Amino acid sequence: MNGAPLHSGRLRLMALLFVAGWAICVYRLTDIQLLQGSSYHDRARQQHLQEQVLQSRRGDITDREGRVLAVDRLLHSVGVHSKYVTDAGAVAGALTGLVGGTDEEWLAEIASHDGYFYVARKAYLLEEPPPTHELPGGLEITEVYRRTYPRLQTAASVLGYTGIDGTGLEGLELKYDDILSGRAGHVVQQVDALGAAIPGREGAREEPVQGRDLRLTLDAVIQEVLEEELARGVIESDAAAGIAVALDPETGAVLAMAGWPTFDPNAPDEVDPSQRRNRAITDPFEPGSVLKLVTFTSAIDVGGYTVADTVDGGNGVIQVVGSEIRDEHQRGRMSLGEVLQYSSNVGTVKIARHVGKNRLYRYARDFGFGQATGIDLPGEDPGLLRQLSDWYGPALESLSIGYGVSVTALQIAAAYAATANGGRLLQPRLVDAIRDEKGRWRDAGGAEVIRRVMHEETAHLLRDLLQEAVIAGTGKRAAVPGLQIAGKTGTARKAGPYGYEIGRYISSFCGFLPADDPKFLLLVIIDEPADPYYASDVAAPIFAKTIQRLICHPQDPLKGFRSSIHHVVARPALIVPDLRCWPAAEAGRALNQRGLRMRFVGDGPNVLSQEPEPLSQVEEGVVVVLHLEVPDTPESISQVIIPDLEGRSLREAAAEASMLGLLLSAEGSGLVRRQTPAAGTRVNRGASLRVMAGPDFGSGR
Repeated sequence: MNGAPLHSGRLRLMALLFVAGWAICVYRLTDIQLLQGSSYHDRARQQHLQEQVLQSRRGDITDREGRVLAVDRLLHSVGVHSKYVTDAGAVAGALTGLVGGTDEEWLAEIASHDGYFYVARKAYLLEEPPPTHELPGGLEITEVYRRTYPRLQTAASVLGYTGIDGTGLEGLELKYDDILSGRAGHVVQQVDALGAAIPGREGAREEPVQGRDLRLTLDAVIQEVLEEELARGVIESDAAAGIAVALDPETGAVLAMAGWPTFDPNAPDEVDPSQRRNRAITDPFEPGSVLKLVTFTSAIDVGGYTVADTVDGGNGVIQVVGSEIRDEHQRGRMSLGEVLQYSSNVGTVKIARHVGKNRLYRYARDFGFGQATGIDLPGEDPGLLRQLSDWYGPALESLSIGYGVSVTALQIAAAYAATANGGRLLQPRLVDAIRDEKGRWRDAGGAEVIRRVMHEETAHLLRDLLQEAVIAGTGKRAAVPGLQIAGKTGTARKAGPYGYEIGRYISSFCGFLPADDPKFLLLVIIDEPADPYYASDVAAPIFAKTIQRLICHPQDPLKGFRSSIHHVVARPALIVPDLRCWPAAEAGRALNQRGLRMRFVGDGPNVLSQEPEPLSQVEEGVVVVLHLEVPDTPESISQVIIPDLEGRSLREAAAEASMLGLLLSAEGSGLVRRQTPAAGTRVNRGASLRVMAGPDFGSGR
């Protein structure tokens, strides 16, 4: 009896706990099903849906003639979801056609995997893949793009490069990234519990928008010839570096902009970052005598000097505050033209003292020194031109001969362009046109005049004086027979932490042609050449060799002003052009235009090799033999044989690799020294071909 109440209490407690438990369960079920049901439903749905980014195709960059300098190549990533394969034979057959191998090999590979596996990532396929809805179950093909620069090192520091995500990191790729990049798309994809996409289960899709194309003012032919001659000059003079800029002085259009050493934008991480900078706009320096243009302009424009005036050379020495300035040679009285012709420091200082510091400073500013040119490239250095209030000691005398001032190569080129075009300082520009959304080219803007620097009559007189400096002065080695060239040399000592250092110089030559109606301007700078270090010995010859090659080039990049040339370079028709990799028909026309006979060997579409060698001088009546490549046969469509590229230039190697469908990567510059895979190896189209190059100037060209 005594235990009954206790037993009854326990039962009531258990019943209460049971009811409370059910109440909690009912509450939670009500909360989950009714109150938070939609939230949990969305979370579950999101776990099985994944948004996949669809990469947009980046816009092309071409030169002024439409030659491609940067392009997105369409590649594919191929994968297999083994658990979703419904017809292994169909998947294996598709893989054989797309990436090679045999059906048996792929059947075994599919059977060895339980989940998803990649077959190829960012690869060239052997055949065009079918549309997504026609793919056999379990096979996935994704389109991806890789930024490539088919002309390798050509204009590398101008173009810049992109990162792994396709975003522009340097040069024009960075400056115009918003225009080039387009807009990415996306697709909603259903995934399984492991996060793998389920084939055929796509949801909403937004297609990517392709980036817009840029057409540059650069000419790839001028750029490549200039790069080759600049590299040759730097190596032959045992210099540290070189810079070159070519402009159209009438419009400010940059036709070429080169630096050496350089890099391959297809593999930018393989070189030291210092090799990737655009030296023409990032490396200011004291220019020396090439800046005497400022002194002579101010002297003629407002200083009252004429060609009839003379200047006392002081026997090659003049005293300045705390020091003296000397000439290389002792001279007495000189005409105004002779002061420039002989690049007399003493004569120039005396002229500057007559002009005065206020007017000299104003002309230096008007020429654009101490200010960025505003070219459409990132990272431009404005240089340094001290304010008049900061002038002390021999500041006037130093500036008059190109010291105590810091300038960039592009600033010098723009200043000489103003002299060449009649006195107008123009905005340098690199982009000629941008393609709009409808595929039409829209001009990015023509010649933009910043200011008038001098009277037109002053410019004409300066052109005459600069022409005499080439004919009979320090610029004689820049002369090209038959052409009217005007220009000026500059050899400057380089400053170190304790003053100007012995044995370290920077040498330059800036010239334009034809002198009486300038259409082409070229600046060449050699940094720290070995002895001989004078600009007349190292920079001027590079100018001349570049002009000679451009005049004789089969693609005639200077055709825009050939009619202005009064005489033709001696026997250009008897110099054999470089026709390797040219279409046979175009090669034949080029030889006909130069009065050369030809004979074709083979029946392929392009020239593989030629005899005599390119740029050889030949006698009249010599037959140029053009060996044509063997055309593809049905059996050779999917595979190619690696060619022997040793001894070939990088551009020849790139052209041949492109024709064979191979992806070329290169190290160094000059001629190919090693290659991987070896010549004769049979590989699939789209395979990688790596070459290592080094200089070779044994031809003495």
